[in-house]
Amino acid sequence: MTWTRHHVEVAETCDHNHPHTSHLTECIRVFIKDSYTSTFQSGSNDQMYGCMVSWGLGCIVFPLCLGVFQIGVFKPLLVTSSHVLSPAFGLCSVAVSGIATSVAVLATYSNCNVSEYRGLDVRFSDLVCYGVGSAAIFKLLRGKFASVLPSTILKPGAFAQRGIPATKNYASSGKKATLAAIGSRHGCHTCGKRRTAKSFIADHQPPLSLPKRTDILHTLSKFFRPHQSDYRFYPHCPSCSRVQMTYLGAMANQRTTSLTKGRVVRMDLNHIVTHATSLRLYHLYLPLPVIMAAAYNVCAG
Repeated sequence: MTWTRHHVEVAETCDHNHPHTSHLTECIRVFIKDSYTSTFQSGSNDQMYGCMVSWGLGCIVFPLCLGVFQIGVFKPLLVTSSHVLSPAFGLCSVAVSGIATSVAVLATYSNCNVSEYRGLDVRFSDLVCYGVGSAAIFKLLRGKFASVLPSTILKPGAFAQRGIPATKNYASSGKKATLAAIGSRHGCHTCGKRRTAKSFIADHQPPLSLPKRTDILHTLSKFFRPHQSDYRFYPHCPSCSRVQMTYLGAMANQRTTSLTKGRVVRMDLNHIVTHATSLRLYHLYLPLPVIMAAAYNVCAG
């Protein structure tokens, strides 16, 4: 199904009948209606096959691109979901992944419909629509941009919710039950595992073995919220808990060695945990950005 002047003429007619409806909205509505009629009612098997294959490819490419950014870019740069600019980095990751996925979907659909193939003509405005549309759909599916970045075991992870107040003592049976319910619904706060995690451990954040914060932001927070607890519990899967214990133990040993020998030891990347295979609803790709870009091109000229 390709865009024609017919869609614009029908949309202009609808503008007179429904003046409160935007021209772009009518173009999209008419195009979707005609696409459904030509594909599913006229028996066009090639177009139906192209739609299904291209959308299926998009559902694979989008989370794959996010995983590549997470493992190949953000982890080597030590950028995690707790970084102050993590929402901005996550937004860029989602937008670029949406652009790459939309181009792949459009190219696949064009190749599947050989009879209508006219070459792949992608404009800069199309790329903008792909990126903005993908980010908007990601947020509509209740995704957090910071959640596409890797987690660190030293702070609340990419899947962390609000947690529950904690002290330096171990969690009580009641709090363990609450954390188990949170973990079953939202998963481990570090790696996002839900069904594969048989149990959840109450994780102190920040870890008890870390030095107490004395920075200005923490001081101001305690001044305005004097009754707020310094620690919170989050659900932790056994795998991430073992990684945390191993890393904190090595960190303590290296800190002791550096104090003894008078040198500073640089820590490695072992405190960063990636979660590219922990998929959520917001990892689903919907081809609406491609439709938006096509409708914009028709309305613009």
